[in-house]
Amino acid sequence: IDGTLTYDTPETRRWGAVRLGGGPVLTAYLYISGLNGWHADPRLRAYFKQQAAQAGIPFQQDAIHGLMSDARVSTWLGIPSTLIGLPVRGKHGPLEIMHLDDLSHAVRLLASALPGMAAGFI
Repeated sequence: IDGTLTYDTPETRRWGAVRLGGGPVLTAYLYISGLNGWHADPRLRAYFKQQAAQAGIPFQQDAIHGLMSDARVSTWLGIPSTLIGLPVRGKHGPLEIMHLDDLSHAVRLLASALPGMAAGFI
């Protein structure tokens, strides 16, 4: 779980579709110059998409250039990872804004998905 960017203001709309109130974001890819990139484990990402759909939890999808997450470290260590992003307007700025429904949906998604991830899941 990490904060992620939104593109729902006039100056950011051309960069993507993630918005406040649209649900948690299942991120496929992150890249920032000089740090290489990070890809979500396709099995984990598909599992969380399936769980969200079955539970009726809205979610968004994104691939981001210019942002990185600590999830890349687990991947370097050979640990499969995925990223559930909480949309935040003004990320890393003096005023960050988030929609409480996005947080609630992320909690519901985790509560729905985690019990099905027994040892040996992947």
